[in-house]
Amino acid sequence: MHRHPIMRVLRGPLAVAALAILALLCATPASAVRIKEVAAIEGVRTNQLTGFGLVVGLDGTGDQTTQMPYTSQGMNNYLQQMGITLPAASASQLQLKNVAAVLVTAQLPAFARPGQAMDVNVSSLGNAKSLKGGTLITTPLRGVDGEVYALAQGNLIVGGAGASAGGSRVQINHLSAGRIPGGVLGLVTADGARQVRAVGHAQVVPEARAMGEGTWFDLASLTKVIFTTERILAHARAGRIELDAPLTTLLPDLRQYDSAAWERQVTFRDCLGHRTPFPAVEPIYTYGENPDLLRAFVLQREWRRGPPVYSDINFILLGFALERLEGRGIRDMAPGPGFSFAPAPEECAATENCTWRGRVMRGEVHDDNCFALKGAGHAGLFGTAGAVLDFAAGLLAQDAAGEDHP
Repeated sequence: MHRHPIMRVLRGPLAVAALAILALLCATPASAVRIKEVAAIEGVRTNQLTGFGLVVGLDGTGDQTTQMPYTSQGMNNYLQQMGITLPAASASQLQLKNVAAVLVTAQLPAFARPGQAMDVNVSSLGNAKSLKGGTLITTPLRGVDGEVYALAQGNLIVGGAGASAGGSRVQINHLSAGRIPGGVLGLVTADGARQVRAVGHAQVVPEARAMGEGTWFDLASLTKVIFTTERILAHARAGRIELDAPLTTLLPDLRQYDSAAWERQVTFRDCLGHRTPFPAVEPIYTYGENPDLLRAFVLQREWRRGPPVYSDINFILLGFALERLEGRGIRDMAPGPGFSFAPAPEECAATENCTWRGRVMRGEVHDDNCFALKGAGHAGLFGTAGAVLDFAAGLLAQDAAGEDHP
């Protein structure tokens, strides 16, 4: 038998020792190196997404729309999508101090999956002073090919703070850029099909909490649509409210010391359609802490008159009318299945680490005027994405059945 020269030399115990050493060398683990550290896949990269959006709910720190016309145009387009059409003259004169036009950017990972969370950056496009406390309304994010790859919506976290007094001013970081930590996206179609996806975090300070499909949200201005409008219309169908009658039929003390005041001519339908001269927003909460006195202040105030705009004042007054009609406060009214004015805080997404209230807010209304009034018709409703989809499905069903509102 022919042997390899080396094997002829390594015989007996010496050969056994050599084989043992060879076996140990073969068993020694190699250094672990991830493929992505030593290789690149041609044509695979992250994709940059951008979108034009609107941040609403600002406390008078939004764009000066006379200088930033695209903010008014964007809001007008959004209102048209919601079924609200303003006269051309009014649409061009919108003054929205609580709205800011923003650029939304994100990076879509190379192998992103449907429902995957992404960080979204929101930056002011106009001359807004701050995005603090604002909410980004649904914004499509597009790639360089013009296709929509993601949607962004939710409350903003602003990584800055500022204060001024006596002519002095101090600021840390930027007040006009923010990041959305998480959200829930829901979709329902006329045939009843629905999809819900939850991503990111419901809270990030002082500790992080994951977002879930059952997380409760401060629905902010959706209160106007889901609660106040529906309740006013229900009373109208029952014959308890005449939509074309003035608010004074239920609020006789509205500007009661001036019988010729224009406010006394405003009707329920005017308020529902934002066809009044009331301003978009007013810091009512700065005039006191007693909710009853604040209500009297709103009713007796000589409001500055301007072109029709989307106005919180319209629905604050409608809320007052509901309270008079039903003899109880807004928060004591049943908001409907899946909704609440006082949800369990531990089930809610945080809205802001508020310097005014000195705490992270969750389960309490974010809107300062609603908070001061202890309930109002323009804000304060909480609910889950599922509850909002149920409401939307109901509207779709009414439309399919040919039902009309009054």
